[in-house]
Amino acid sequence: MKHPVHNPQFVQRYMYLDKLSTSKMLPLLIGFFWAVCCWAIGGVSYYQILQAEAEQKEIVLWRPISVIYNLAGGEAVLVISLLLGIVSFYFGWRNYKIKNTPLIQDKSKNNKAHDNNPYKVTVGDISMLERQIGFSLPQDYRDFLLRYNGGSPVACVFNDEIEIDYFYNLVTDNRELRLSEIFNNVPNYGYGLPIAQTLAGDLLILSPKGEILFFDVEIFCDDEGEFLYDIEDEPECIVESFTMLLQSLI
Repeated sequence: MKHPVHNPQFVQRYMYLDKLSTSKMLPLLIGFFWAVCCWAIGGVSYYQILQAEAEQKEIVLWRPISVIYNLAGGEAVLVISLLLGIVSFYFGWRNYKIKNTPLIQDKSKNNKAHDNNPYKVTVGDISMLERQIGFSLPQDYRDFLLRYNGGSPVACVFNDEIEIDYFYNLVTDNRELRLSEIFNNVPNYGYGLPIAQTLAGDLLILSPKGEILFFDVEIFCDDEGEFLYDIEDEPECIVESFTMLLQSLI
């Protein structure tokens, strides 16, 4: 069997901020708060510098501000604080846009777009998969399947190197993306359950301990894309849990 064909059915997203608050304005408010703090500190410090220089008094500043002033002068304090404020506001706005990005649904065979995930995962579906693979899934991955049933994450880059293309589905009509079919047809070498593929064709494996293992495509496939049934190199453990993987995606 060759490596699964890239054929995502719909785009899903998973953001750590969803756990912090249901408010869609929270990222923007946090970014605005830090921007105001940067601008206020910079403005007040610059005013103190001008006043002290005019009165020829000793300039007493917050230590980080004092370092900048001693190295580059009062104007640098103002410019750097303005830039830090802009950066803070930008990241707040960026996270706000990501959090409010609607799910991009693929179209069904009759070209009608689905507003919601048409495949609903049940606890029974998960129990059936657990009997097949021979171990219990960790609670965080069970919750992920119940809520999202896999999909392509918007935040998909791990450690600046691994770009996740797709989390396999538990319930789907596409056998090439179904977890049970992947487990049966893709060699896992006894390490666990393949749960995702990367853009480079690598696999992420969920181990019985809940760790996420990285399978380099060059290790388990030959030059023609055929799976090898005997490998010499050990897979790399990249993160200790599925939750930590999701929280690390950018």
